[in-house]
Amino acid sequence: MPYQVPREHIQNDASLSNAPPEAGMYGWEGRNNQSSLPYHHHPPDDEPHVNMVHIDLFHHFSTSNYGFVNTEQQPISHLVKEVAVRHAITTPFLMHQLLALAARHRSSVYDDPNRQAFYQHLATQLQTQAISLFGRVDLNTVTPHERVSIFLFSSLLGFQDLCDALSLRAASFEVFMARYLGYVHLHRGVHKVIKGSWENLRESELRPVLAAGHVMYENCGTGPECDDLKRRIDAAEGLGDEEKEACHGAIRHLQWLFDRRPDVRTHVNVLLAWAAMFPDGFLQLLEAGRREALCVLGYYFVLLHDCKDVWFVLDAGEVLLGLLVEYLGPEWAEWMKRPEELLREPLVGEPWG
Repeated sequence: MPYQVPREHIQNDASLSNAPPEAGMYGWEGRNNQSSLPYHHHPPDDEPHVNMVHIDLFHHFSTSNYGFVNTEQQPISHLVKEVAVRHAITTPFLMHQLLALAARHRSSVYDDPNRQAFYQHLATQLQTQAISLFGRVDLNTVTPHERVSIFLFSSLLGFQDLCDALSLRAASFEVFMARYLGYVHLHRGVHKVIKGSWENLRESELRPVLAAGHVMYENCGTGPECDDLKRRIDAAEGLGDEEKEACHGAIRHLQWLFDRRPDVRTHVNVLLAWAAMFPDGFLQLLEAGRREALCVLGYYFVLLHDCKDVWFVLDAGEVLLGLLVEYLGPEWAEWMKRPEELLREPLVGEPWG
């Protein structure tokens, strides 16, 4: 059964690229109609008041070590925080998104349901306002300073959206996919805005941060983890040549990450960027619910499981792979045998979180 991407995400994706909202809806409609969970649905206040909660969130982002960025690579972690905080001071849309992510993290550390709900709601409000403020940016007159702010905004926005998608892992695979595709559209929408600015960004203060992502984008993995998947894609009678190439494009970036096991946890930010890197054709296959593309996604869940020590991942990789196996059914069991084996393989190395 196809899944449905919440309309809010398609509208946001379109606004980010200065295009009118799509009239149609994508597939993936959850069985219980939970794919339309309220998200980005509150109209933002024109000028929200700053209060002590916001100050506390700003301090939390600035001083915490809770995996907003990769804490294993301390120099890069500190650089991202330093640059994000400095740019946020003069960039309202980035400041709101920075505070939104801090609130999202706060919602995960409390056992009190009321506090969880408060910070989750606040995170949604702040992100909604951030997107609204970003929509007012004149993209034809973006300065080098603003390009850096937009890149950071994209990264933090994608981070929070993936947090929210993974939080639905206990619902059903259909519900998760609807939310995950919303995250993909939103994340790719902002990346399209800065598509022509990569060379300038690589010469900016973010140069060390972008290096790993650039290597992943330009290089292919060489390890054996995805060999079985690649053979099955090549032999898939239901896929055309272009569809097979789209799947291979997504697999190449995943294999690059597998090559870095057990240190993939030190590349968690690059793992987040996978959604912005795989081909448009692969996204279309996911939207259509094509089983071969979902099997590729199963290997991504293995890499998520490698990051289980990160506060927003936890058991998501294992749970989602199990849901996918159940969703695909016994006729796809051979396709799923290898990722299930990979998930059970122990990783050597110290966790981080």
